[in-house]
Amino acid sequence: MTRDARAAGRDLEMRLSYRHGMAPALQPATRPGEYPGSGDGTVDGPGLRGRIRWDLNELVGQTECQVFFSGLVEMEDGATSSFDSLGFGQVSDPAAAPSRWDVTAAVRFESDDPRYGWLTKQPAPWIGEFDMDTYVHRYRIAVPR
Repeated sequence: MTRDARAAGRDLEMRLSYRHGMAPALQPATRPGEYPGSGDGTVDGPGLRGRIRWDLNELVGQTECQVFFSGLVEMEDGATSSFDSLGFGQVSDPAAAPSRWDVTAAVRFESDDPRYGWLTKQPAPWIGEFDMDTYVHRYRIAVPR
């Protein structure tokens, strides 16, 4: 990672799509809640670009739930990382947009690759949304500097 990328910040953009029948990325039975499924996606930001395989466990209510994402990231340069997150989702406007969920969580990455030590320093906040109509999640992760 260049000095310019460090100065610009390390916010990551994550896009996740549910894939019906996809095999779990990790072991969802070891996470809290029910396992509704898995998917794939991408992560992109300064110093990191990769493909994701993920699992979701959740404790669901009518308009809110606890979410537990976990998964694997394969970087374009061949490095790998796992991640776990703990968070909450809530329907922001049940009357006008009942399928749009706002999600806030903390995510922790782990990698043995020293090039990604900056990513694994401490948990990072992840904020975004889930659209139940398209089964697409979009998040911004603010990786601590």
